Amino acid sequence: MSLRNASIKVYGSLLVIGLIVGVGLFYLRRTSTPVVSTALSAVGYDLEGKPVFPFASKARHGVVLIFSKVDCPNSNRYAPEIRRLHEEYTSRGFKFWVVYPDSETTIPELLKHQSEYQLPKDVLRDPAHALVRLSQVRVTPEAAVFLADGKLVYHGRIDNRHVDFGSTRPEATEHNLRQVLQQIEQGGKVTRSSTTAVGCYIDRIQ
Repeated sequence: MSLRNASIKVYGSLLVIGLIVGVGLFYLRRTSTPVVSTALSAVGYDLEGKPVFPFASKARHGVVLIFSKVDCPNSNRYAPEIRRLHEEYTSRGFKFWVVYPDSETTIPELLKHQSEYQLPKDVLRDPAHALVRLSQVRVTPEAAVFLADGKLVYHGRIDNRHVDFGSTRPEATEHNLRQVLQQIEQGGKVTRSSTTAVGCYIDRIQ
């Protein structure tokens, strides 16, 4: 083999390797970076119609979204537990939002619901379901937990009190949302990233 042919083969191999690395880096940027940036730019609306960026929070551990509906019995039964979690973990580095995904519910109805069930004052409307899609939720009540950098680490039930429609335990035996918050607070890895919530289905926007 001549020196010229050997050089051509070497350069050709280097070119192929360079192309593979370049494509890999491009794919990595396309698939990984937008996940966080999308979360950080996600927007909901407060009860005055003003845009709110829930992930712009300075909470050191992360953001918790709990999806609810005014006319969902399961959601309303969880109001006391939502209050407890909010009161306990807000001071420990988490930001809580109650999110209403139903675009047809009026502002007065939301205010009445918030007052009657003594829900946290940090409330968002999600009429376009931007937060629903980002959180990968299907029903209410359902929770989603994001780290401070916007990464989704959990979506699912608050606890396992509701087994199925019409089937309920006297008391929960697994407190899934609370366990996730404890694991994050302690600097550990979330061991269960999703569970199946039982509740009222969120109508999908076509």
